[in-house]
Amino acid sequence: MVAVERVRDDAGATREALGRALEEADVVVTSGGVSVGTRDHVKPALAALGVEQLFWRLAVQPGRPTWCGLRDGRVVVGLPGNPLSVMVGLELLLLPALRRLAGAADAGPVVFQLPLTTTLRRDAERLRIRPVRITDAGAEPLGADLSHQLGRAAIADALAIVPIGEGELAAGSPVDLIDLR
Repeated sequence: MVAVERVRDDAGATREALGRALEEADVVVTSGGVSVGTRDHVKPALAALGVEQLFWRLAVQPGRPTWCGLRDGRVVVGLPGNPLSVMVGLELLLLPALRRLAGAADAGPVVFQLPLTTTLRRDAERLRIRPVRITDAGAEPLGADLSHQLGRAAIADALAIVPIGEGELAAGSPVDLIDLR
């Protein structure tokens, strides 16, 4: 069964909706409300419902405030609310986890390499994920440096995985890509 519910930014409504989901589903996925703002009610609601936090915050950009927990064998994944952050969370975490839960031996994303057509900045503390188009010249970054830029992410063929480090990956450098096609 799949259920989708839109919940207003209200602590009580969030707790009630998550309580229903935890009674009915083996896996509960939320989008938004897992950061530290005054309207981010998901984490406190899950704590009140007895969900044990496994982790919160990933060393990845976008998608840092991703949250994961367990209650009575039920998995809860809280993705950030921004569209590119959700896409990254789905590809890097949620889809591989669902494949593994379904019994797949090789649950990870399909990864391949191509050269970059332009430079991409690295981050000393976080893995950077950038949408790219596949061209005859290689992986062309779409310039979506902000997690709310859904239009650029929607036309992406792949997500480039820019490793943690100083400086830039130069044009022509090979980059790992997660296939979205």
